[in-house]
Amino acid sequence: LVLVSGAAEIAGGLGLLHPSTRGWAGLGLMALYVAVFPANVNQALHQIPVNGQTVPPLLLWGRLLLQPVFIAWAWWCSRPAVDR
Repeated sequence: LVLVSGAAEIAGGLGLLHPSTRGWAGLGLMALYVAVFPANVNQALHQIPVNGQTVPPLLLWGRLLLQPVFIAWAWWCSRPAVDR
C-alpha cells in the first residue's frame, strides 16, 4: 500500500502541472493525505519501523503535524490561476 500511495502522490503531483488536470489532481492529493492519516497515526503510536529501520518518534509525530500543511498546499496549488 505504501508503493501504491506513493505512486498516487507522484501522479497527483504530475497532474498539478497541467491546467486541465490541476483541479482533480488537487482533490486527489487532498483525499490521499486524509486517507493515509490514520496509518501515520498508527505508525507514530506503535513506533512501526520503516523498511526495517527505526524512525525517531519526533519525525513520526512531526509528519502528522505536516499533513494539514500538505492538504492546504495541494488545495492552494490546484486553484485556478485567477484565484492566486
